[in-house]
Amino acid sequence: MRTKRALTSVAIVIWTLLSASAAPVRPGTPKLTVEQLSLRGIDALRLEVIPVSKDLREAGVSTEELEAAFAEEVRTSDIRIVSVPTVPVARLVVFGDTNDDQPDAVALTVVIALHQEILLKRVDVETTAPTAFFTETTLTTRARVRKKAEWEVREMARRMLKTAADATKRMQ
Repeated sequence: MRTKRALTSVAIVIWTLLSASAAPVRPGTPKLTVEQLSLRGIDALRLEVIPVSKDLREAGVSTEELEAAFAEEVRTSDIRIVSVPTVPVARLVVFGDTNDDQPDAVALTVVIALHQEILLKRVDVETTAPTAFFTETTLTTRARVRKKAEWEVREMARRMLKTAADATKRMQ
């Protein structure tokens, strides 16, 4: 009798597990963040590059080369580069920091901030503000900082473009 009850209990547990796992599982589509939404449907950008510091220039990093790398990545996408003041601005900032205890090391940071016109409902004012940020900090050497800076700029640009493309696809 006990064995029969035990078998019945095991059968109920197995049936419950099997019937629960047999139900179709549909993952919900995660909602876009406000940052992602701010990139949706962008078809034109104005590029703005903040000049690199004296330390980075002395290490061989050129503002012009970083701007060219950034623009080249954007041109591979569906987004046009324009000089119209009413389109979103992708602002690139690259800076480095050194430490006297590690004279060959450079902490390199790349930031792309997308600035757009927004409405502040609370005060009913339109203004321009950053709506999306893409940033990376890495450690490199003085000898490699030029190549690393360009690579990081390209990587951050690709990340921004992929986020914009993914958000736009979700719009359709």
